[in-house]
Amino acid sequence: MATDAIVNKIARDFKANINGNTKIRSLQKKLRNSTATYKDANKYAMEVSTALNNALAANLADDALTAAEYRAVVAEVLPSGLEATYGTVSNYTKEVQTILNKKAEINLKAIVSKIDAGAVTLTTKNAVQAAAYSEAAGIINHDTMNFAQNITARMMKDNAGFQKNVGYDVKVTRIYDDVGLRNRTQPCQFCEERAGEWDYKDALELGVFARHPGCGCTIIYTAEKGPQLQTEWEHNVWENL
Repeated sequence: MATDAIVNKIARDFKANINGNTKIRSLQKKLRNSTATYKDANKYAMEVSTALNNALAANLADDALTAAEYRAVVAEVLPSGLEATYGTVSNYTKEVQTILNKKAEINLKAIVSKIDAGAVTLTTKNAVQAAAYSEAAGIINHDTMNFAQNITARMMKDNAGFQKNVGYDVKVTRIYDDVGLRNRTQPCQFCEERAGEWDYKDALELGVFARHPGCGCTIIYTAEKGPQLQTEWEHNVWENL
């Protein structure tokens, strides 16, 4: 099979995997019901990443491709697949942020973070260095999951930061997922160190928004109207920042 045909088949399988995923359909229903949260956005990102990885695994069997063919396919399909992942995950997360802003009576538009082009390049480079999919499957799964989950994490961080900058008091809470999905037999030190409630500035410094691949921690933030600024001293007119 020609490499372009394999690329097209992976794209079709990726879309079919998303459309046929019952967890994704359930999460999309939460959007329609205006009950979706950032915890749901993280789950959505993980499911989309899994859909991509399953499409790759189904079409990149070692015995079907030479090393050159494998490299040609992943060099083309990974950037496209990650861009598609960014599109669908960022759209879902934007809707989540819009829901949360409305419920909190925050009259601001949701901020959509830019795609992490560096992560796309690095993921593709790591995959192309191998001679066969079996050699790179672990790192591909790791990198694509990390990429997808970081879309939601970056958008939360950017929206919280924007609201902080316009005068809201922002608190970030990270709830540890009890075991830590990176290692199911030992507590996850990475997540434990970041659990708790933090001011936005402290949360940035401590990396509270960061996730490892498969991280199931609940990360949320709240924004309340902050201090007031007297803008017209003569008439004693006050306005919220």
